[in-house]
Amino acid sequence: MNQSASILPLLLFFSVLMVQTKACVAQERTPAATNRLSGDAAKLARDIADRRGRGDVITSLRDMHKLMNLWSPVGLPKEQVIQWMGQPSSGTDRVIIYRFDFGEGGWLWEFDLEKGVVSKVRKVSLE
Repeated sequence: MNQSASILPLLLFFSVLMVQTKACVAQERTPAATNRLSGDAAKLARDIADRRGRGDVITSLRDMHKLMNLWSPVGLPKEQVIQWMGQPSSGTDRVIIYRFDFGEGGWLWEFDLEKGVVSKVRKVSLE
């Protein structure tokens, strides 16, 4: 295997790590996330749904981190989350999952449901 092919997963990992770090720093300076979608958050949600549909994992993952710093779906009906975020990667009556997997890792967000309403959101590393 040539060196440039073996370094690509590392570059992807570090670019995602940098995005996460920036998102955490930004979160400390922004007000608490709300379940109302602002104009910026609504655009991010539409962009994520569109990019996920086209297979653009890295950009949609970066935008998902930003969105979850601005927006909390806790208290919203499952149907409203799907309307804004697009179809989940998987789901049941108890959880819907949005998966962002770039082969060498990634993240997923689990939206726990109680009676069809989001009760909790967890971010899980795929490493």
